[in-house]
Amino acid sequence: MDGDKAPGPDGFSSTFFKANWDFVGYHLINCVQEFLSTGKLLKQLNHTIFALMNRDPKVVDFRPIGCTNVIYKVITKILTKRMAGFLSALVDPGQTTFVKGRNIWENVFLAQEIVRGYKVKRNSPRCMIMLDIRKVYDTVSWDFVEKVLLGLGFATKFMGWIMEYVTTASYSISINGQLHGHFKGDRG
Repeated sequence: MDGDKAPGPDGFSSTFFKANWDFVGYHLINCVQEFLSTGKLLKQLNHTIFALMNRDPKVVDFRPIGCTNVIYKVITKILTKRMAGFLSALVDPGQTTFVKGRNIWENVFLAQEIVRGYKVKRNSPRCMIMLDIRKVYDTVSWDFVEKVLLGLGFATKFMGWIMEYVTTASYSISINGQLHGHFKGDRG
């Protein structure tokens, strides 16, 4: 885990945990084991602070970042590693991001090839459409997610872990270093 990433709401980065492992390692491991055995995540661990960061002095160059707790990141890494082995078999080959061994550039190159060959007269009739589709996360039903996981054969315990993550998330916004709001994550 990269130690240079922003710290979570508790103020601790992974650098802190690495430097103080002899003292905090036991407690971190206990937190992870507690989540894996009970399926419950402390609400403080599933809280993200969004802040605008800039790499350039121009206002248009501000980018939102989400600051999450290291314990949350560790559990996330465990869950994603457990899924990595079979994820590529579940996700359509046309989906070129978020699956190991696939790259979004595949779709970019495909689009370039289509545009390059678009004017060739000897090709069959064709049409190119660009769609801007809302993020699925904004509209998906959590009940539907649970039913899909069940239908795909995920173990009940694993499904519980994932559902705990998506249904208990909460957020705050940091503006000029001050936290504003505390709202639950929801679809829509």
